[in-house]
Amino acid sequence: MSGVAQRIAARDSQYATSRLSRATRIAEPQDNDFTSGALTVRGPIGKLEAQATTAYVDQEFGSTYDASILASSLGVASPVAYIEDRSARLLSQEVRLSDPTARHPWIIGATILHSTSLLKGRFTSVGDDTIDARRDEGRTSRTSPCSPRVRSASQARSISSSGCGPSRRRAILSSRHLAAFAPTASVLPPSGTLSWHRDDLGLVWLRYASAVRPAGISRTADPTNLRIPGDELQSLELGWRIRAAGDRLALHGAVFGSAWQHLRSDTVGPDGLLGTVDAGNAVNYGLELGGVLNLSPITIDFGATLQRARLTSPSSNTGLDRDDRRLPVVPDISSRLTASRTLVAFGSPASVYGVARYTGRTRLSFDPLLDRPAGNYATIDAGATIDRGPWHWSIAVDNLLDSRGNSFGFGNPFTLATSTQTVPIRPRTITLRATIGL
Repeated sequence: MSGVAQRIAARDSQYATSRLSRATRIAEPQDNDFTSGALTVRGPIGKLEAQATTAYVDQEFGSTYDASILASSLGVASPVAYIEDRSARLLSQEVRLSDPTARHPWIIGATILHSTSLLKGRFTSVGDDTIDARRDEGRTSRTSPCSPRVRSASQARSISSSGCGPSRRRAILSSRHLAAFAPTASVLPPSGTLSWHRDDLGLVWLRYASAVRPAGISRTADPTNLRIPGDELQSLELGWRIRAAGDRLALHGAVFGSAWQHLRSDTVGPDGLLGTVDAGNAVNYGLELGGVLNLSPITIDFGATLQRARLTSPSSNTGLDRDDRRLPVVPDISSRLTASRTLVAFGSPASVYGVARYTGRTRLSFDPLLDRPAGNYATIDAGATIDRGPWHWSIAVDNLLDSRGNSFGFGNPFTLATSTQTVPIRPRTITLRATIGL
């Protein structure tokens, strides 16, 4: 049995309109409450091994935005706050039956998953008005390894969904609601993995995976049809983890490709509220390389990702940028390099390290109103640790050179068109930590 509970409360948003500062008529606090629990029961049934797992996840997320810019159009006095509440709940049940002692060990199982999400938004100056969006999913899956050295796993899913949406007539101010149910059912090809392992060399695998998100509704969809189609993702990956040079060098990597149908993208409506549209079909293919080189007492850890994510056939939505087909938030290149050294300081074991990271240039959205340049920045972190008896002391300096950059996010959708908004990477931060083992 296990459980996790987390409560986060932020007194204001983290975006900036001038370097690292921002001024708004009201604060824009956020709160994020997360709770999850799981119960697993396992034991023998004759010569077989049985396992059943039940898991539950609940998340509540609330945001407040300064919407004073809409005060005149709403016919109310400034300042105006837009308050948004989101919730998501997920319940899953998995059962498995296996025979690990058989000549050819096998496993069979099934999973049922049910999830529900809810969104409510309101302007505080005009009373409560609710925008609802509910999605329900049910899924089944199975896996099966076929031999100790060559292994495979497969999955199959079936999904159904339904949803309801807001009135289209001044959606925020109206208290009337329009139910727009969009039932769907689909089955994807099974997912699977084929792997080959040798103790003295490493592991190589070939993985095919597929995923689907059910059809939904969006307040920014065609007014005559609130429904947007479900999106489907299929990917193929050839990966490896190998050892060389007497185990001093460990390499890992993958060649991958993905095809995405009915890719969904955020967009901003004329009232400043976010919605979702079908952006079209897309592909992403690339190469991941990384490794660890042990030159005791020095260790070097490195990695890089090269990829090309592009929209191949844009949808007919005229509000989207059809010229720049780069997928948002996916840089063509990203890399990291870490060097660490162990030593003895003041008669105690210690270590020092440095980390360099680079995130390539990317964009924020297909929507010209939402789109902003992002990425294209590098950071350097450094730190040291020392162990003295039961005490563990450490110092870490993040963003050592105090670099500037715009990370992947935006701030207030109501003022995007009238202000320059960035979500800066964290400035230079120094952390001192002391822990004691009991």
